[in-house]
Amino acid sequence: MKLKLPDTLVLLAAVLTVFAALTWVVPAGSFDREVKTINGSDRTLVVPGTYTAQERNPSDFSDLILATIKGFQESSDIIVFIFMVAGGFGIILKTGAIEAGLQSVVRWSGQKSGRKRWVIPILVTLFSLAGATFGMSEEGMVFVLVTLPLAFALGYDSLVGVSIPFVGAGVGFAGAFLNPFTVGIAHGIAGLTPFSGWEYRILVWVVFTGAAIV
Repeated sequence: MKLKLPDTLVLLAAVLTVFAALTWVVPAGSFDREVKTINGSDRTLVVPGTYTAQERNPSDFSDLILATIKGFQESSDIIVFIFMVAGGFGIILKTGAIEAGLQSVVRWSGQKSGRKRWVIPILVTLFSLAGATFGMSEEGMVFVLVTLPLAFALGYDSLVGVSIPFVGAGVGFAGAFLNPFTVGIAHGIAGLTPFSGWEYRILVWVVFTGAAIV
């Protein structure tokens, strides 16, 4: 019998249940916290050595039910931001703008033979930029249907055709400087100014993208 992965909501409910059960087992305690200004933004930091044990306050069934609602409420800004970015990216995909851009690059490369050597660097850079800005990752699978015949036309094999969108988007995602799904969420959780430190991350992105092209 083939095992099937449970639905995402079932997995989330199971995780919530496990952590609620742990509140009956794990000893309770807390650290003192203080607000410090780091790089121009206020951050609440834990004070080392101030841990004190507290009376255990285990979660009951009502806490388990309300946990999701409270989580949505406390992280509403991040959730709305992700919905907006994902919706915008979905609209861009539906318009066919990215596919049209790829076709334009293909036509441009066919006009002169010397331009063909620039096709892969250009496409990898574009996919990397997409991964670095709006978080393209597995969406690159859609564009294999375009990059695969392009690679064959340039004299490369199927590995190159598949690698153009996947490697490009992958290194862009890894070295992202404006990715809302990684940088944006992490900065929100850490209490930092959204997308601060982008100068260093752009340098990292350039290095990663250059290595991918080479």
